[in-house]
Amino acid sequence: RAPAAAAAAAAAVSSPLSPRLGASAAAARAHPVVGALPEQREEGSSSQKQQKETRSLTLLWLKHDLRLDDHLGIAAALSSSSSHLLPLYVLDGAALPETCPGPCGAAALVGALESLRASLRVRGSDLIVLRCAEGETAADAVTRAAKRMKASRVIAESEVSPQWRHELKQVQKKLLEGEKDDEEQRKMELLEWSASLHARPAKDDGEGEGEVEAEGDWRKHVRARGPLLPPLAAPGALPPLPQGVAEALGIQGAGRIPSAQEVVEIVAAAAAASNSSSSGSSSYFNGSVLPYGSPQSSNDVA
Repeated sequence: RAPAAAAAAAAAVSSPLSPRLGASAAAARAHPVVGALPEQREEGSSSQKQQKETRSLTLLWLKHDLRLDDHLGIAAALSSSSSHLLPLYVLDGAALPETCPGPCGAAALVGALESLRASLRVRGSDLIVLRCAEGETAADAVTRAAKRMKASRVIAESEVSPQWRHELKQVQKKLLEGEKDDEEQRKMELLEWSASLHARPAKDDGEGEGEVEAEGDWRKHVRARGPLLPPLAAPGALPPLPQGVAEALGIQGAGRIPSAQEVVEIVAAAAAASNSSSSGSSSYFNGSVLPYGSPQSSNDVA
């Protein structure tokens, strides 16, 4: 790309919790071809590298963006120093209707998960599917997986809806809970990523990069925004899963992807548990959306 467009791309990603993630993902935007992780590690002695590789793990929490191409979360994970990557999808019955609503939602979700798992396996990885235990929320399950696998960081897409913002805040809070003398616990962090279709031009006042104020005029905003950013290519290879995932998380293999009918039953069970609870819902999602209809085949999904 032209140097000007590449420079503008550096402001296309925002990271509310960590500027370092924004810089990594922005660099990936400037270099669409993302290679395997080993070639991107920092220089150092062989013993230092070996120690780092055996203890560094990034957990990538996948919620809505179930794909590999043009995925800044994956690009940020690859640009980190982690030697292992754990792509995770959490089945939370309370959150599923909001994630993929409508009568075709269950079939669409199952098809997306199956396609994503196949794409990950071709690249040397896999999709870990973890179902919430009784009384757990999505934030609980993500935190449980991160702590049991001793992840260095959790990468997740930033959200705008109140429900998902609540879940992200809970993950951030729960990652910090635990023994204060646990060095790995203190280093665990949540990194959020977000992206725009357009590059964000730098301000003219020299105060740094950011969105240009449009003074409430949408036409000025359209004229001020930067050029369209080209999509990122899917990575050719991915870091392997860490060892002992199934044993640590209590699943068989990588975790079974449910059928569309099973997804509907998971949602119904979560709704029933919420309605029967005398103390109120334990999930921020319950009651916020309409229930699923009957599952339909993937051929019916438009």
